[in-house]
Amino acid sequence: MLRRINLIIILLFLTGSLAIVKAGGRPFSIRVLADDTIPFDSCHQARPVCGVNPIWYVGGITYGVWDECIILDTITGAPVGSCIYYCQMAQGQGGGFYRNPLWWFFRPLTPGKLVITAYVRVLGPSGFNDQGVFEVFGPYSYPTSACLDSLDETHLACCPLHTPVLPDNPDTCIIENVVPGKYYLLISSGGSYAGSWTNPLPLEYRIEQLNIGEPDATTLDCGMVYNCTILDVTAWLSPCNPQTNTFGVSGQIYFTNPPSTGQLVVWDDITGSAVTFNAPFESPVDYSLNGLPCDNLIHVMHAAFWDSAGCEYSVQIQAPVLCPQAVMNGGGGACDISGVSVPVYVQFPVNATLPYTFIYRVNGVPQPPITTSGPFPYVIQGTAAGIYQLDSCWNLYCGGEVSGQAIVEFYPLPQPDLGPDISTCEGKTVTLDAGPGFINYVWNTGDNTRWLEVDKSGIYQVWVTDLHNCEGTDTIDVNFVPKPTPLLIKHN
Repeated sequence: MLRRINLIIILLFLTGSLAIVKAGGRPFSIRVLADDTIPFDSCHQARPVCGVNPIWYVGGITYGVWDECIILDTITGAPVGSCIYYCQMAQGQGGGFYRNPLWWFFRPLTPGKLVITAYVRVLGPSGFNDQGVFEVFGPYSYPTSACLDSLDETHLACCPLHTPVLPDNPDTCIIENVVPGKYYLLISSGGSYAGSWTNPLPLEYRIEQLNIGEPDATTLDCGMVYNCTILDVTAWLSPCNPQTNTFGVSGQIYFTNPPSTGQLVVWDDITGSAVTFNAPFESPVDYSLNGLPCDNLIHVMHAAFWDSAGCEYSVQIQAPVLCPQAVMNGGGGACDISGVSVPVYVQFPVNATLPYTFIYRVNGVPQPPITTSGPFPYVIQGTAAGIYQLDSCWNLYCGGEVSGQAIVEFYPLPQPDLGPDISTCEGKTVTLDAGPGFINYVWNTGDNTRWLEVDKSGIYQVWVTDLHNCEGTDTIDVNFVPKPTPLLIKHN
């Protein structure tokens, strides 16, 4: 074992990389990171992987180290629960809580299918094959932000079918449709024992994407595996300070393969305000910038490693404003039915200081002031026809600008007129006319025409629809009476 590791280190020192060809197999690169021989790591220390070359690492040699949120029995010390959803155990595939867990993350660059697998071999004379189980959670917006609250069943991306791990029968994970640009977390069991509990042996553990080059396969981001890469910069804005009319921005910087020297610098492009961090660097780095002006402008926040050319990232933020700026829009028309209203919206800028108060007018008449802290947009239910306009708006510190308007209309209901009730003799035909100018006619007889010919007594009703989709109706009572019978008179 010692000879094998020394050989790997010497080859890496001489060539900077190493290719190994297994008997009868294809060559693949070995990626040996500085902490590959640690027995376990934290979800927050997850390392990037990609699918161009398989990743081999030497697993831990300490038996019995569990995940960082394991729940142990107070008497026996055995694991009884965890904040991590162990899918194979939960789904009855066997297995248990992972020993010496190792964490990895990957980011798909393109849509498609991902098939990854794990090969495991115990280093030692016993030749024992450990299960080498793993599972994948995601997608997430940031590499390790899910640790440890979002490693549950709802975020499970793949649960491999658990089988004895052999070179031709590995655990395989299939994600049919990955989300490009998002991150996935992979947890694997990094420890093993062989022979006895007191004689643990490490594992060779190989992670590989099997469907590289297939038409429906996704492509994983390998740049972040081998190069200095700033993956994301989060930015959270504070409200404006009313005394200084300034705000602050804070967040985290996620990165891989940072330089071992120099500084990480974060700065605002408009003001030049900056904060620096010195090596060594560990992702993520928390940063904050204060005293930025509340100018409602688009600021670009830059992050860069000075000693790694091109290792930089930018994110745009819109500065909050202290004074509200209200905009009115919406309105429209509705049929004039009792209780119907037309929504009018009042929009306010994000991050202004709450609460807001505003006054609006209807046909020039001011309405009572309204004070609100949301939700936004604020909705006015317009019940009067006319022009709605904002008069003024302000918050606790200053007045703001207003703009926009809304027009509310109420359309009168159509009035079909069938005329007065009709009484006529049997045998005649009566033509009923619902009137012109409607786009739809429906009679209670099932007819759909403007005119209706009737020859039977009854109550006839018509519904009409106009160009505004408003409806109206009218009824008429038609009565056909029998003809009189001639009276015969006898003369003596």
